[in-house]
Amino acid sequence: MFIGPDDVREMTSQIWGGMLQIEMNSMSGDPGKLGGIGACVQITGAWEGAVRVDCDQRLAQLATSRFLGVTPEEVVIEQMRDAMGELANMSAGTVKPLLPPPCQLSLPTVADGSDYNFTVPQGEVVLTSSFEYEGLPMKITILQRKQ
Repeated sequence: MFIGPDDVREMTSQIWGGMLQIEMNSMSGDPGKLGGIGACVQITGAWEGAVRVDCDQRLAQLATSRFLGVTPEEVVIEQMRDAMGELANMSAGTVKPLLPPPCQLSLPTVADGSDYNFTVPQGEVVLTSSFEYEGLPMKITILQRKQ
């Protein structure tokens, strides 16, 4: 496996903690469907799969407010979609150097609501890491296309 739980924790610390000053804590287990907002970036080339970031809507609102330098109450859903897409893109960009070259990243796909799902054709989950900030859950999932 090219990436492990420690790599995901470090990536999360750098992106969420370093950039947004949101110190995420690891959670044991999978929080399941989060009913908030998620973003997925596909990776194609020598390795094929995706990096997916899902989080509680209130956490997405807080992250977006930190990105934009505004209060959470000023954030609108379009801004949250953009911010989550960027968080997924940064996460996939951190994974890409760990993969065999050449690999390319897609533009992020973003979904929100209480019952959304992303699929990668012939994809299987190879790693899920769950986090929380003040009780608000977030998870990062790495999917790999079956060979």
